[in-house]
Amino acid sequence: MTEEHLNTEAPEKRIFSTLQRYCSLSERCRTDVEKKLQKLKVERNDFDHFIKKLEDENFIDQQRYADSFIRGHLRINWGKKKIKLALMQKKIDRPVIEQLLSKEDEGEYAGRIEFLAARKWTQLKEENRMQRIKKTTDFLLRKGFEYEPVNEAIRKLTKNKN
Repeated sequence: MTEEHLNTEAPEKRIFSTLQRYCSLSERCRTDVEKKLQKLKVERNDFDHFIKKLEDENFIDQQRYADSFIRGHLRINWGKKKIKLALMQKKIDRPVIEQLLSKEDEGEYAGRIEFLAARKWTQLKEENRMQRIKKTTDFLLRKGFEYEPVNEAIRKLTKNKN
């Protein structure tokens, strides 16, 4: 091996080792790894080489990342719309997102919306019922919940508050 070959191989091993550690700490997607490669000042045309190697060694997996992301963000009360948009920004394939979101228990999801609606309702100081409905609805929509389940939760909540 020539000295020049040794000099180019060592940085590649160091970069790959850094990426392995980075991916071992938490689930990562292709977009996260690309950002890390940019920070490491790796040439853009080498990105695919490193990413392919990480995928081959199972350090990054789109499905596993999306599943972890969805579970984590549902736990912090994000709605499906907001989760879907965040995953699409990370360039996760739409069919993967749809498949994983469809696995979510609808009853549990509706219960989460109802719980958040009731909690927000009690936090509001407005006496005007319509204002409370609007503010609670807006709150839930901003969290990424779909209009129909939000509307149903508000309907149940206001029926009980009469």
